[in-house]
Amino acid sequence: MRKKHTVTLDTTIWAILGELKRIKNKSTGEVIEEVVEKFIDTEYNPLYFYLKVKVPKVSDSENKKLEKILDSLTDDEWTVTEAYEL
Repeated sequence: MRKKHTVTLDTTIWAILGELKRIKNKSTGEVIEEVVEKFIDTEYNPLYFYLKVKVPKVSDSENKKLEKILDSLTDDEWTVTEAYEL
């Protein structure tokens, strides 16, 4: 879902975005999205950000229950047996 935002940027950065917009024949928003996605892919774990944004927040009490369950797991239970790509 796209949503309109207002941002304050250095004039040099804004000029660079304008040039990228012209070169790529894309909107400024599309250029920013592309740059942020590439930055996250190269500098961070994209799964962290995907989950942080997409997964609904849990209540404090539910979080405590989850922490208690995770804290009780043994080393064997933490062993990865299957892997799935999201």
